[in-house]
Amino acid sequence: IGGYLIWNLYPRNKVFIDGRKTFYRTEFYNRYISFEASPTPRDWRAIEQKYGIDYVVLSVAQRSVRDAIVYSSPAWRSVFWDSRSMILVKDSPRFSDIIKRNGYNITEPYTVMNLPPQWENLSPGARAAAIAELERNISQSAHSLLALRALSYIYYREGDKKRALDCAIRGIAINPRLASLHALAGQIYLESGNRGKALSRFGAAADIDKNYEEVVQRIR
Repeated sequence: IGGYLIWNLYPRNKVFIDGRKTFYRTEFYNRYISFEASPTPRDWRAIEQKYGIDYVVLSVAQRSVRDAIVYSSPAWRSVFWDSRSMILVKDSPRFSDIIKRNGYNITEPYTVMNLPPQWENLSPGARAAAIAELERNISQSAHSLLALRALSYIYYREGDKKRALDCAIRGIAINPRLASLHALAGQIYLESGNRGKALSRFGAAADIDKNYEEVVQRIR
């Protein structure tokens, strides 16, 4: 990610680090690698204060680094995430408009799939806010598979089967190997009386996960 940011943002914006070891002083590089291997909020505060960092772009795979940052101070806010990357900014006048427009208060990539099974326990206000965040998420990124998956189940629970099916089909287009989305689409088709499409979707699910073969047999 660092190399991509340097290519697109330098010299307008400086990038803290990228993957090219030979371009950095050994002491500096080793210190960051040590932090990344075992990140703590205390170590992050030291790095942040020394180098004046006020925004961070991370791979979603770097959850431990993300946790160290957000637990270091409540000032760090998430303003973008998808299935690949995320952006955190420090709550300050510089980013106040961005946080107001794009801040996430309920959803995040690591827990978004916990929303559907907990849906009934959320207040109406929290449900509306979660849906709004997820809809914004899929409008901002072509790789919002996590948001599409969560929304497909949420809309199904809300009784909005048209939107649930749309999200499921869009998710399948991103990753055709998700048996659960094929099965959800199949269930919606079955409930609408379209047995042909239901059989096709459950068949696709069974090709990926043999546990769906029994459903295919029942539909036939």
